[in-house]
Amino acid sequence: MNTHDDIHTDGDLDVDGDAQIDGTLNVTGAITAASVTPLALKFDTSAISGFAAATNTAGTAVYGETKDAGATATAARVGGPLSLKCGDGSSGDSTIAGGAGGALSLAAGIGGATTGTGVPGAGGATTLASGAGGANANATGASAGGAGGALAISGGVGGATSDTSGAVGGAGASIAIAAGAGGAATAGTSNGGAGGSISLAVGAGGASAGGTAGSKGSIDVTGAMTHALAGAAVAVQIDQIGPLSTEGMKTMIIDETLSPAAVETNLSATIPVGAVVRYVGACVMSGLTGGGTTATWGVGTAGDGDKYGTAGFGDTVADALTKNSKSRCCPTPTTLAAAEQICVTGCATGGTSDGNTALTVGTIRVVVIYDAPLALTSAV
Repeated sequence: MNTHDDIHTDGDLDVDGDAQIDGTLNVTGAITAASVTPLALKFDTSAISGFAAATNTAGTAVYGETKDAGATATAARVGGPLSLKCGDGSSGDSTIAGGAGGALSLAAGIGGATTGTGVPGAGGATTLASGAGGANANATGASAGGAGGALAISGGVGGATSDTSGAVGGAGASIAIAAGAGGAATAGTSNGGAGGSISLAVGAGGASAGGTAGSKGSIDVTGAMTHALAGAAVAVQIDQIGPLSTEGMKTMIIDETLSPAAVETNLSATIPVGAVVRYVGACVMSGLTGGGTTATWGVGTAGDGDKYGTAGFGDTVADALTKNSKSRCCPTPTTLAAAEQICVTGCATGGTSDGNTALTVGTIRVVVIYDAPLALTSAV
């Protein structure tokens, strides 16, 4: 079928071959396209406006759904599959690079803005959900329920190289999952919005009416896992392990840059009783100034200025007040019998005792990571 005119039908439209329509296609019934090629329907960019809302109060919806397999069959039949695939990149040769594969974007709509006192609209949600397993309604049989459909998100495999001169194969694609940043407050005394959270939850085991309940699912990590979470002068929770989100053990981080003005300069936060310090690191961000017997610095407590290291600790201890002088320490795990105040100390040569002159002028960054126990939930 080939037409340069508009087509309007109040019934269904069946096309068994190719169809080219340069005008408007208006169908109030169903469209069935039985193409002999994988491309059943083609829309150019001008067709986007046909899916957009005009003056109606809600955006016009677009639905895509494949056919169910049916209620009965002589053999198991799968529901109709749905495949969304972008085009492959063009091939290259010794002088022309290969083209990149087409990008696939799934983006929900932006929430509507307001100019008055109305509440702005929420951004549209995006849901990727695999199908639930089929239930077994046979009360006397031993057949199990169907497994839930798998959901896989995988980055592309790096391209192989056949070059014999030492070329490296392409890197595998990274996968980034990032929660949205909180909205900024740009005027007055309004507060910024909280950043979005990321939740990974395994499936609960199925209940049993007489047998054994199913076990929970698991999250398996086969490579290295890095927690790159910023701390602050006030302790920030970066991890928690326990039966409930309020039980077990939490891991906290303090990340503070100090401007010393005394022999001992305290961090803003204290380490609570019962905690176990796991890591203490420090780096001089801009050169410190001592004097008298103050020739270096340490991180520790009042009376034990190098408890958690001194300049060069973790590498080669060397008295220094200069920029990028560092220490790093994973102390022997010890449960604190009392709350502990960590401080930066201006130390005498060797770092084992306090100097007699205050540190001044420069800055030093200190990072502390510790575990703290949480109480179990009270009985009702």
